[in-house]
Amino acid sequence: MLKLLSTNENVRPFFWLFLLLFLTAAPLHAGYQSDEAMNLFSREDSESEETERWKTSPHHLSILQAWTFAEDGENAFTLGLDYEYRLNSFLGLGGVLEYAFEPFDTTTVLAAADLHLTDSFVIQTGPGFVMEEGEALFTYRIGALYEFELPNNLSFSPQVFYDIVGESENEWITALAIGWSF
Repeated sequence: MLKLLSTNENVRPFFWLFLLLFLTAAPLHAGYQSDEAMNLFSREDSESEETERWKTSPHHLSILQAWTFAEDGENAFTLGLDYEYRLNSFLGLGGVLEYAFEPFDTTTVLAAADLHLTDSFVIQTGPGFVMEEGEALFTYRIGALYEFELPNNLSFSPQVFYDIVGESENEWITALAIGWSF
């Protein structure tokens, strides 16, 4: 990862800014919600609007803008869609569709499980395929995101993922997403 950052001058500031935002967002946002939210792994449900939103609006659709970084130092602008159906306060299931532009020119399709460790902090993981040069390569994603709840069932989330791609170079993805719960 450090090799990737040292070889690409254009991406380095974006990556460090994103990392700073991601690492500081969770504790700062949790402090505004409540003292209990500071315990990252607390799953005690309260009667707050944020905790109960998934019951009335279990569907969540996000549009994301991202950068995909390969281990060889290449990177590409990426656009994607993410859909989740919340089964309960902890688990959501869905899918991800992403397209990484040149020089990759790849499409990623994933089945995703979203593990809601808190109202806002989510671990996303799941298998899928990367379509590369007419060939489908198996991939497995693990990553994290932090959802800021906005009015009108909207959300904003910085995200970071690591894709393990069979017979190809593994990839890091950093993204910013805007979502809508319905």
